[in-house]
Amino acid sequence: QEIIVHAPYIINLGNAVKPETIFLAVEFLAKEIDRTVTAEAYVDSAPGAHVGEGVSIGTEQIIKGLNEVLTQDMDCCVALETMAGKGSEIGRTFEELAGFTTGKNSDKLRVCFDTCHTSDSGYDIIHHFDDVIEEFDRIIGKDQIAVFHINDSKNVPGAAKDRHENIGFGHIGFEAINYIVHHADFRDVPKILETPYIPSVENPKKSYAPYKYEIEMLRAGKFDPDMKERIVKEHEKSV
Repeated sequence: QEIIVHAPYIINLGNAVKPETIFLAVEFLAKEIDRTVTAEAYVDSAPGAHVGEGVSIGTEQIIKGLNEVLTQDMDCCVALETMAGKGSEIGRTFEELAGFTTGKNSDKLRVCFDTCHTSDSGYDIIHHFDDVIEEFDRIIGKDQIAVFHINDSKNVPGAAKDRHENIGFGHIGFEAINYIVHHADFRDVPKILETPYIPSVENPKKSYAPYKYEIEMLRAGKFDPDMKERIVKEHEKSV
């Protein structure tokens, strides 16, 4: 089994406005890589945001940061996420992701394909996933996808919002996600759920993990519209 380490969200390699932010991001990512190497794993990270300076300048900053941490002899790779395009995020298009490969030791870079982010950024993974992958393959290479984040989306495609939803309960839908999860080209690529917890009815401060139930649905290939209610009932009956 592959081990995937998610870098802290505080990391923003694209900030060209505050030097202390890029220093902190490089330091954090370097430490994550050091820890990850000992576990023989991938580091998964958002590329960064340009905070108003523009994609070109932000990309240059990200490349500078990656040049600081990527070495030819490191025993792990960094998987940069496909992004939703919220705010000044960089990486909302495959071309933007490909732009990071011009730095040193870019053979240590991979991609984390996030279904919510990719849909929110405007790619039609609902009806034309194979066409999207064909485009990805042409620009980056589908063999560079090291991990999938499997999430439904609370928003319509192209909304650039990045709000995850439970599998089958959002605008991507169960059928499309089920197709992606079982796609023959990515059968051996790790897939991670990042879907929201289900809130308790009795106690608003409590919520329950949905992952066991979502995995059951995907293994069965059948959507359960009562999943959320069933999770709450099963947990609160056992208390």
